[in-house]
Amino acid sequence: MQSKVMAELVGELLDKHPPTVSEFGRHLVLTQPQQGYLLIEELTPGVQMRVAYVFFDRNGEPLSEPDLLFCMRDGEWIPYVLRRTTSGRQIYGDLNTVTHELTLHDAEGQMTLAQYADWFAQSLRAQGWVEKAYRAPDGAGLTTTFPSPRMQHLIEELANRHGLDLNDPDAYLRLAMPERDDCLVIQRVGPHLSIARYVVKEGVTAPDPDMLFCLEQPAAWPIVEVIYSWREWSAYVRWTQQQRIPVGDMSRQLLWAHFAKYWAQKLTDEGWAWFATRHKQSPVRVSTLDPSTWPEPTEPQPDQETLEEWMYEDGGCEATDSCWVEPDGICQHGHPSWLLVLDLI
Repeated sequence: MQSKVMAELVGELLDKHPPTVSEFGRHLVLTQPQQGYLLIEELTPGVQMRVAYVFFDRNGEPLSEPDLLFCMRDGEWIPYVLRRTTSGRQIYGDLNTVTHELTLHDAEGQMTLAQYADWFAQSLRAQGWVEKAYRAPDGAGLTTTFPSPRMQHLIEELANRHGLDLNDPDAYLRLAMPERDDCLVIQRVGPHLSIARYVVKEGVTAPDPDMLFCLEQPAAWPIVEVIYSWREWSAYVRWTQQQRIPVGDMSRQLLWAHFAKYWAQKLTDEGWAWFATRHKQSPVRVSTLDPSTWPEPTEPQPDQETLEEWMYEDGGCEATDSCWVEPDGICQHGHPSWLLVLDLI
């Protein structure tokens, strides 16, 4: 059974707010005052569409309530998956994105889902999404980003505690903790703000993780980039599994917001807000995420064969001053890896 009301609503919204179009399909994120975000995302061009309402609870937790998947076939929108952060996922069919065939497992349940989708569309229309909604700010220029209120609160708390003016284009703060080898760095990177924990791995200092926020919206900083190691990400995934949080159903930007919330809580539990002190040393101010802060190479560029040998056989790379770093690392002198400089990673 199709959801004709939802198809008509989304059609109106796409006509009124032309979506971003890429090889992956159409993408549109809308919002309105005192509301969350309405995501309209074409997962498979001309075949599969996602419609979701996303908001953040008082703890900065991103919630999808609801998140619907539709099969678009012969002009009909047939819902077959319902996902909710609070109650999990209900699947009524499987869509083969190659053959475009939809196989329903529960026809009665799917019929109920179609009725629910129509009701949801009517609710959105009653809330004024056609008349009042506007395109959500786009930090990356391609797809809407989401904030992390808890991480923003932690950064602002650390800045206030240590007298850092986040509006200063040269803002820089390096914090250390007793009996710890890592350090926490907060710094302005152009119009953005970076927070990164620098750890020592096999004698090399590298950021893990490193988050970049857009400061153009003071009330809620969208996350525009995240860099992390497999080890750090694996720890996060294990935590989500223990908490039964369905992060596998989240978009990349929503996942970043949730990861930022998790990491902010981790830093708080480790005591950075209360026991960290300003580091006495002032290292070179450089960010993995901002090439404009990288110093000029002091060594000649290696050839392609050498780069591949470093990456695939040695598991690392030389920095532009010949220091040995991780493939996406920056050495203690501020020089990035050649793989970063050449945009190969």
